[in-house]
Amino acid sequence: MQNLTLDEILAEDGGQRYFLEIYPSLAPCFSNKSKKVKLRDDDKSASAGMFRHKEAGIWMLNDFGDGLQGKAITAFQLCQKVNRCDAGEAFKILAKFYGHTITHAEAKAAYTSRLPLPGELP
Repeated sequence: MQNLTLDEILAEDGGQRYFLEIYPSLAPCFSNKSKKVKLRDDDKSASAGMFRHKEAGIWMLNDFGDGLQGKAITAFQLCQKVNRCDAGEAFKILAKFYGHTITHAEAKAAYTSRLPLPGELP
């Protein structure tokens, strides 16, 4: 059984297709990194744009109108935000979105019992 990583999931396009699924208006930002768009109806000005992370090469959304003080987010973080889910669930959502199947055996913890040592709470 091979372990699937987030890098493998996003290897296809760095998250571009997922960003466009959530925010179709970002399309021109992928070919022109200085292009900014409005993501919300109440945005006063176009303040969201895309850029590639220098080291990882994945797409990052920089949205100055979302209250994050200009902190860029990845497709993975966007997935967590829009689905209001934890990292594990976001990983499954992105894997399915990009056509990966996750199969795993349920982990079972192995517990052993012993009497508490002096000073330990039972």
